[in-house]
Amino acid sequence: MKTYKILKARYDGFLKQIASLNKKAKKLGCSPITVNVLREFKEPCKTANLGGETVVVTYLSYVEIELLGNSPKLSGWEVLAILSHTQSGNLLRVVPGKNLPTEYRTKEAHCDHCNVKRYRTDTYVLQHEDGKVVQVVSKCLKDFLGHVNVESLAKYAELLLSAEAKSQEDNDGTKVSHREMAFNLLAFLPFVAMIIRTHGWLSRSKAQMQGVVSTADKAFGAMLDLNKGELPTIADIEASYSSIEWAKEYLKKNNLSDYEFNLKQIVDSEIVDYRAVGFASSLIPFYKKETEKNTPKENKTLSEHFGVIGKRDTFTLKLIKAFDVEGTYGLTTIHHFEDEAGNRAVWFSSTGSDMKINETYKVLGTIKKHDEYKGTKQTVLSRCKVIDK
Repeated sequence: MKTYKILKARYDGFLKQIASLNKKAKKLGCSPITVNVLREFKEPCKTANLGGETVVVTYLSYVEIELLGNSPKLSGWEVLAILSHTQSGNLLRVVPGKNLPTEYRTKEAHCDHCNVKRYRTDTYVLQHEDGKVVQVVSKCLKDFLGHVNVESLAKYAELLLSAEAKSQEDNDGTKVSHREMAFNLLAFLPFVAMIIRTHGWLSRSKAQMQGVVSTADKAFGAMLDLNKGELPTIADIEASYSSIEWAKEYLKKNNLSDYEFNLKQIVDSEIVDYRAVGFASSLIPFYKKETEKNTPKENKTLSEHFGVIGKRDTFTLKLIKAFDVEGTYGLTTIHHFEDEAGNRAVWFSSTGSDMKINETYKVLGTIKKHDEYKGTKQTVLSRCKVIDK
């Protein structure tokens, strides 16, 4: 069974084209072409390197279909394919649902009826109910089949081929607007955190009243324009992943508000369409508001950067926090450390670890970056290995 994939955004337009073809089929006295939907699915469209990890940024939604049509038969013959013979070789136009013998891929433009070799012309490959296959040029079809309505046989094959061609138009995503895309929450929220850090938070409703661009739309634009703009820092990525991890637990409560219910759908799905950009971007300020609501003010331990960027060394570190984030490419464990002087460090691990909270370890690692998170300096480590406890 041959199937075709069509952009979901183009599907309604495709059905209108099929309806137009079916009007022609009706005039020919042929059965209509039908479309059978097999499934809906998403495929990655664009990726980005965020914090050293390759993350899918946007997805395209597709519908997988099969085309069904009952070709008319004359004297037991039906069309399998139309071959266009060119100087560079044959172009095969196989009728949907039919199988063309492989030998016809290289067949010359020979007519089995008049036994003449033609040049630069199309030939029809016909199959009889008894299994016999012949190749006939268009001018000989009527004589070969002996019917005055032979036109319906050929034209219906053309209609099926046209339906197949329309199913493959503009389905590579090159002409899709951002409103027809879905996006990865794990890729989008770091850009939201970046915009909040640099420009502050502005909801879509307030932005509309002020006639300016909202945080959500700035972040979405930055995400789609990866080659020209600023990329999120490790701190931005961590802030966004922390908000997702928190929300997954917080939104398990009963009696969710309408806003919280919508937010839960977004967090649970992780792949969200453009209409949800505003809701999705509000997760970070909502997380900050809820977590800080009843948190008493504390004197923060002063943290300083340590180590030389790019140098591999051994450090004595206490694990103060660790949590897992499930992403497109698997599980990432984020480790938070503190040394004896209170200096903070963070390590993103794709392989996890068996380290325990509040335990102190000797860690061999490379200084990847000196960064800040929520105003606190932290050292970003990579390629870490516990060598002693």
